[in-house]
Amino acid sequence: MGESSQDTQANSGDQVDVEDEGRALVGRASQRNVTIRWTREEHAAYLKGLERFGTGHWSSISKLYVPSRTPAQVASHHQKFAIRSNLLPAEKQKPSILDITTPAVQKLLAAEREKEIQLQMAQ
Repeated sequence: MGESSQDTQANSGDQVDVEDEGRALVGRASQRNVTIRWTREEHAAYLKGLERFGTGHWSSISKLYVPSRTPAQVASHHQKFAIRSNLLPAEKQKPSILDITTPAVQKLLAAEREKEIQLQMAQ
């Protein structure tokens, strides 16, 4: 039992229970958000789902391609991915899993950027 109250076990989601001296804590205070980084395999599966369904279909991508992640997590990952994709190489301080992409996804992101620009110009 040598675990302290700081020790956590990762579940399939991002929430984990924290134990305090062998007693499970109850209620909201018993759970902490623990960031579980995306693996290369999850990111590759996300890219395949994005190629197939496009943006906005986070439930489908989550369910069929990245079942280890919720639709909200897939949407958040896409948001970070899109932002990172717009950076120039000199603006990237270190390599990231978000740098991995495909030509089809690059075309999709370029089309998204073009739509955003057109919407901004129309206002």
